[in-house]
Amino acid sequence: MSCLMAQRGSTLLAILPLLVVMGLMVATSSQRLANERRIAANQADRQYAMQAAEAALARGEQQAVRLDRELGIAGKPDAELFGPAGLFSDDCRNPANPAGWQSGLCRVGLADREPPWLKVVTLGGRRWPLLHPCGHARELVLDSRAALRCNTGDVLAGGTLWANPRYLIELLQRDYRDELGRSGRLYRISARGWGRNRYSQATLQSYLLVPDTAAEHGAGRVQASSPAEEALPLRLGWRELF
Repeated sequence: MSCLMAQRGSTLLAILPLLVVMGLMVATSSQRLANERRIAANQADRQYAMQAAEAALARGEQQAVRLDRELGIAGKPDAELFGPAGLFSDDCRNPANPAGWQSGLCRVGLADREPPWLKVVTLGGRRWPLLHPCGHARELVLDSRAALRCNTGDVLAGGTLWANPRYLIELLQRDYRDELGRSGRLYRISARGWGRNRYSQATLQSYLLVPDTAAEHGAGRVQASSPAEEALPLRLGWRELF
């Protein structure tokens, strides 16, 4: 009997290291699987943020065209556009602007100033980036359940997005003309989107040419071009901001 017990003990001692190794392999595999799931979830959330930013960028370009035509940007003097009470302001907000355009219109930053998409504003004693949901940017509603309580510093996440994406519009040049003879107003649009997580975000920027209209050509403001060139705004370039 003692010999049998000794054999069983020896077998157990031989198997024990194997069991320990198998346990470590299972634990390592589980950790790796958890990490892979986390990475996949982060990548998916990042994709949500990118899609939201792309949608806001497209809306910003549409609104820049509407702004250009609706408010007659081509015919306004610089003082009305960029003066102390101008349409485009340093903090991207002017309550005296026409209805619907009180926020999100930014004056181009000078060389010694931060560009609008990096600026912060103070609201209710708190400082917010302009492109934050509580900043002065324009909102594109993609998730109706996303809400704000900026007086307490809270953003109430929606069902699919932490917050609805935002965008800013800058007028870079009112008399733009390139080497191809295209002329009009050159705008810069900056847009930011979020995923389900507030830290999953993407910031995009595009340069948009809003061509001169037939009326502007007729007034002799610019040299005439084809009707097709007048009718279609043109995205001259875009990039992701990091």
